[in-house]
Amino acid sequence: MTLDDSRLLDRFDGAVARLREQYDGLGAGFALALTVEGRRVRSACHGQANLEWQQPISGDTRFYLASESKTWVAALVMEAVAAGQISLDADMREALPALADCDRPVSLGHLLRHTSGVDDYLYLWKMQLGHDEDDLVTQEQALALIRRSGEVNFEPGTRHDYSNSNYVLLADWLERTLGQPLNEIAQRRFF
Repeated sequence: MTLDDSRLLDRFDGAVARLREQYDGLGAGFALALTVEGRRVRSACHGQANLEWQQPISGDTRFYLASESKTWVAALVMEAVAAGQISLDADMREALPALADCDRPVSLGHLLRHTSGVDDYLYLWKMQLGHDEDDLVTQEQALALIRRSGEVNFEPGTRHDYSNSNYVLLADWLERTLGQPLNEIAQRRFF
């Protein structure tokens, strides 16, 4: 380990210590990892993964990222736009099977800006008997709900309506285009 690595570890350990002092271990918590050149050199977990069951966060805890991942998806999509792989005006119906039954053009830009008119899959999920919006819904389930919903709710581009489905569709496009799962694409590009 070099001097710079030692300083980096000290900074990481100091930051973790401050976070542990600031946040009660019985409350919501965090999991952090420090990687250097793709190798994990230090990790830390603190707090609870589930407050109701007092289940501590561990190195194996999976987090529901929801809107936290939208920034990364948008950045990956915009890289593809900047590279000339696709246009913001591209009609996404042919590229995305979940939009195949939609008779109005839905562009890449509509999806990015929440102006597509596509129903939110969480709303669609909740409308089914026995399902709750707090359920974890897989990508495959979300895409199936979007496809079954058929038409968009309004002419794309005419109004803003926040819908998680937009970013499920963008993630699906990235995976289909690049031939890899989203986590591998993001890992390779950002992490």
